[in-house]
Amino acid sequence: MKLIILASSLFFAASASAGVADVSPTRDASVSPARVEKVYTVQSAKRDDAALKLIQVDNGGSTDVSSVTLPSTLYVGIYKDGEEADLDTNYEVAGDIYRITSVKFEKKSSVVRVEFERKNDRFEIRKSRMNIFVNEALKEAKVDGGTILESTIGVQRIDD
Repeated sequence: MKLIILASSLFFAASASAGVADVSPTRDASVSPARVEKVYTVQSAKRDDAALKLIQVDNGGSTDVSSVTLPSTLYVGIYKDGEEADLDTNYEVAGDIYRITSVKFEKKSSVVRVEFERKNDRFEIRKSRMNIFVNEALKEAKVDGGTILESTIGVQRIDD
């Protein structure tokens, strides 16, 4: 009986974390301010807490099909003023964002929940969701004295 309980709890633990991809910091995320479409401040910088933002950036593209809006790239940005050097790290989490409809931050669990729209290959709008797990990165930002984080963040996509 104990074996069955242990096996079922391991199954549910594994399935709960299924579909979460680790995303490493983007080392070359130089984004022109002119291409920034929207910035969502998820957490403002405070004493020990780093600023946490979602940045939606225009991917550019062709002008041949003017009625088709090309998708945007979504970054998670973590920034903290430092004594000698500032901490500045970005993560590219999605490249197919059409419109963000909701952003919620669960501070206790350090999960950013994003609802957005994307277009399929026939340019039909589809609703999607994303959970971004930033716990380890925010912990590292509290104690880190460097200029870029090493921690990964977890990204879970739920496409309807």
